[in-house]
Amino acid sequence: KMADEAAASHEEADKHKNLSITVDVSTCCYDLVRSSVTACGWKLLESADETARRAQRCHMYWTDRSVTRTRVACLGEHQVINHFPGMLALTSKSSLATNLKKMQLLHPDDYNFAPESWLLPEDHAAFQRECRRNRKSRGGGMYIVKPERGCQGRKIFLTDDANDRAIKKAAWYGTMGGDALVAQQYIQKPLVLYSQPSDKGYKFDLRLYVLVTSCDPLRVLLYTDGLARFCTQPYDEASDSNKHLRYMHLTNFSLNKSNVQHFSESADANDATTGSKRRVGVFFDFLQREGYDMERVWVQIEGIAAKAALAVQPVLQHYYRLSKPHDKFGDRCFEVLGMDILLDADLKPWLLEFNHSPSFHCEGAVDIAVKQPFITDMLQLLTPSLQRRSQLLARSHAAGSHVATSRAATAGPGSHGILQMMRHKMCESHRVKSPDHSTHSTQHKNKTQHTNKNDAADSADDEQEG
Repeated sequence: KMADEAAASHEEADKHKNLSITVDVSTCCYDLVRSSVTACGWKLLESADETARRAQRCHMYWTDRSVTRTRVACLGEHQVINHFPGMLALTSKSSLATNLKKMQLLHPDDYNFAPESWLLPEDHAAFQRECRRNRKSRGGGMYIVKPERGCQGRKIFLTDDANDRAIKKAAWYGTMGGDALVAQQYIQKPLVLYSQPSDKGYKFDLRLYVLVTSCDPLRVLLYTDGLARFCTQPYDEASDSNKHLRYMHLTNFSLNKSNVQHFSESADANDATTGSKRRVGVFFDFLQREGYDMERVWVQIEGIAAKAALAVQPVLQHYYRLSKPHDKFGDRCFEVLGMDILLDADLKPWLLEFNHSPSFHCEGAVDIAVKQPFITDMLQLLTPSLQRRSQLLARSHAAGSHVATSRAATAGPGSHGILQMMRHKMCESHRVKSPDHSTHSTQHKNKTQHTNKNDAADSADDEQEG
C-alpha cells in the first residue's frame, strides 16, 4: 500500500534532510504538483530554456509530454523522470488489448478481467463475425467503440453493427494513417447506485492511481483512494433506442459536467451518497456497510493492476535497457497511471483502460481530498532514492576534483611529449606487423567511414523517434 510505503520512505528521508532536491516543472500543467513539491521543501525549476535543462541542475523532471528513450538516455546519474519509455504498451488502447490477449492465451483464468476487444480496421472481419453471432445467439449485445488516441469521452459511441457508418469511416481513414478504433464488449449489467428505491440507478466507474517506480525488477503500487465517477442520467441496458444517450452510458467526468441540470458537485469529500464525483475510499466503506464485500473487490483490483503491469514488463525493461544499459536498478523513471475500473452487478471488476497522464486539476473538495495526498505520498516514496543519488553525485564530484588536482600536480611539462612518443611507438609496432601498410590503412579508413555512417543513421532514427 502506498501509504505504508510513504511512511517508511519519510523515516528514511529524515536521515538526509540537509540535501535539497530540485524539480524541473517547466513542462508541467498542474499547480497541484508545484504546490506539493514546494510543501516537501524542494525547489522548483520553471525555466523552459533548453540550455538550463542540459545543465542538469535538477534532480527530477516532471513533464506532461511524452518521453522518448533518447530523452531518458540523456539523464544524469542523479536524475529521474516521470515517464517510462515504452509505457504506451500499457496506455495505448490497442496495445493494451493486444498484450492482454497474448496473456489470455497463456493464462486464461488469470487474465479474464478485460472485456473482449477488436482492433479496427485490422480485426474488422472478426468483428463482423462476432456481431452476426451475437445477433443470432444472444441478442441484445452491444459494443463500445473508442478512438485509439481519444480522451474525455470524445468520439465514443455504442453499436451492435460492424458495418456502422462510423466504423467504416474509421476503417478507411485508419488504413490511410488516421486514428484507428478499438471495439470492446459493452458491460450491459454494471453495478448501479440507487438514489431512491424508485430510481433506476446510476452507472459509475472508478479512477484509481497506480504508481510504477521500477521496471527491472517490476515494482507497482496502488493508491488506496481514488475517484468514483457517476453518470448523470439513470441507467438502462443499452439498446438501439438509447445507445446515443451519452450521459447514461459514459462516465467521463469532463463529459457529464456539461449536463448542467443533473450534474452535482459534492461539497463534502466524506459524503458517499451525493455528488457526481466521490472518494473511492469513502464510497467503498459505504458499500461495505450496505452488505457488499468490498474487501474482496479491492484484492481483485490489486491483482488487476499487478497482472496488467506484468503483461508489459518485458517491453518496459527492453526500452529501459536500451536507454540505460549500465544502470544497476530500473528506477531512473517512474510513472503515474490512471486505471479505470468498472464493477458489474456481480461485483466483478473489469479493466477498461490505463491513462498515460491522469489529470491533477482540482475542481472541488473531492479532487483535493484525493489528489493532494496522493502526490505528497508519491514524492515521499521517491525522496530517499533521490537523496541517495544526490549524495553519490556529490561524492563522485569531490573524488573527481581530488583526482584531477593530484594529476595536475604530478604531470610535468614533458608529459605531452611522453604521450606523443607512446603513440609513435604504437604506430611503428603496427607498421612492422602489417606488411601492406597502405592497403591496411585504406581498409581501416573505409571501415571507419562505414561505422560513422551507421552511427549517423542511428542518430537520425533517434531524432525521428523524438
